Amino acid sequence: LCAQHPRLARSEHGRNWSWKGKKVVELGAGASAIPSCIAALLGASHVFATDGDGSVFPALRENIAKFHAANSLDSRVPPPTLAAKFLRWGENGEAEVVGDDGVADVVLAADVLYILENPGAWGKLLKTIEALSGPHTLNFLTYTDRGHHKLFTKYLDRIKRAFHVVEVAPHLLHPQYKTGCPGRLEHHVGDVRIFSLAKKL
Repeated sequence: LCAQHPRLARSEHGRNWSWKGKKVVELGAGASAIPSCIAALLGASHVFATDGDGSVFPALRENIAKFHAANSLDSRVPPPTLAAKFLRWGENGEAEVVGDDGVADVVLAADVLYILENPGAWGKLLKTIEALSGPHTLNFLTYTDRGHHKLFTKYLDRIKRAFHVVEVAPHLLHPQYKTGCPGRLEHHVGDVRIFSLAKKL
């Protein structure tokens, strides 16, 4: 996936990239934080599963505790690796979550582009991704069309003002990205698309 990043694709850092030692932030983790759990199992050193919904956050924290209990004997996932953090988009709380300069190595935003009843949410999401991004940050944003394709197309144009955007090729995705695939939870919506965002310098 580093090949999707214009700087990492051409650098020694990108060729030798691994999850080990990486700081990962998931935005809009919800109650399950599945991408965060996978990042922890892949060897990331610090994984922050974040959500800004007060009604969801207690379940997120509880499920992460269950994850640690279930993986307590797994040397890849020592207890401090994965943590639930409360983060509202666009409110400049990134440094409190990540520490240091607030920049992450990897930012994951899976299935967060459907909240239309919250005016300005997509703009706040973009502001948060920008704040978490440095020159070598890998950002992955997923989109599933639920009838808002025109709105998303405009949003993608807005993202491109600040980021180099590459859509990850379908052959790199899990087979369940596709509509109608056996085992997929949602059969009535479009294919899952993943976009790699690299911050412009």
